[in-house]
Amino acid sequence: TAKSGLFLRDFPGRLILYPLQASTCAVIFFSGHWLDGGVAAVCGVAAGLIEYILGLVGGRAKVLLDVIEGLSTGLIGGLWYRYGGENICLSSVFLGTLYWFFYGTAFVIGLLEIVAGELETGVTRFIAVSVKTFVLSLGASLGLMLAVQGNASEVWDLSEQHCEENYVKNKRWRIPLYLLC
Repeated sequence: TAKSGLFLRDFPGRLILYPLQASTCAVIFFSGHWLDGGVAAVCGVAAGLIEYILGLVGGRAKVLLDVIEGLSTGLIGGLWYRYGGENICLSSVFLGTLYWFFYGTAFVIGLLEIVAGELETGVTRFIAVSVKTFVLSLGASLGLMLAVQGNASEVWDLSEQHCEENYVKNKRWRIPLYLLC
């Protein structure tokens, strides 16, 4: 309820959170390096601006939100990979950026409702979240395909050599990143 907290809960203050969350998630959770975190931050700024602008337009424009955010992430990540030296982990950039938009809690609640016998509500929620996740992923893959001129699968496989599972293992600097994320 503090003024500073309220500033971050809505736009334009929320635009600060998108790149911070994208970059820290890319490094902490998804095997990314600092460069991957930087690219994810750029993608996070783009995603935040897209959400802000489509929110101002309102109405039916919000339906396009997931496709356009995924598309922008795929385009930026793919172009950076292609023209930036081919030394980033695309999966960490994509997952770090789109993490904000994946509704993990809704997945869990949907499953709990199904287990509790509320089949209609649970299945509806679970399917809705699955479709949202699919649309985000489809947009990102389409953006990557456009950026690398159709070689998305090959580029994705090649970028995996730049992902390092143990990059943050036993590093003290990871603790503030967890808190920031």
